[in-house]
Amino acid sequence: MKIFLDTNILISSFIFKGRVSKLLEELMQGDYELVVSEYVDDELEDKLNSKWSDKAKSVLDLYKNKIPIEHIKSTSVIENKIRDLKDNPVLADAVASGADILLTGDKDFFDVKIDKPIICSPSNVCEVIRTQR
Repeated sequence: MKIFLDTNILISSFIFKGRVSKLLEELMQGDYELVVSEYVDDELEDKLNSKWSDKAKSVLDLYKNKIPIEHIKSTSVIENKIRDLKDNPVLADAVASGADILLTGDKDFFDVKIDKPIICSPSNVCEVIRTQR
C-alpha cells in the first residue's frame, strides 16, 4: 500500500514527536511504501529553516539519509480541488504518484471529493488501512 505524506505529517513527526512520530515509525516498519514529492521536500525544508532553524540541519539529514521514503518528481498537473491554493500541488502529486492514501493533518483536504487517494488524518489512517486490506 502506497502512502503519500503531507508536509505537516513530517513536521509533526520530526519536530513535535508524540503520536504522529510513533505512527510514522509504525508505517516505516510495516509493508507500506511511503512517498513524498519534490514539492513536499521543498516545503519541508523551507518551513524547517524559517521556523526551526536550530533543528533544520539535523532533521533534514535524518529525513534525506535515514528514513525509507521514496522521493518523486512533482507533477505539473494541478488538481484545483482544494480551497487553499498552496495545497493543490500536494494533492496533484499524491494523485499522480498513484498513492492509495494521502496522510495529512490539514483539514482543508478533508473537503476534497476524490476516489483515490483516500485522504486520512493520523487519527484514522490505521482504521482505513485495515479496511483496505
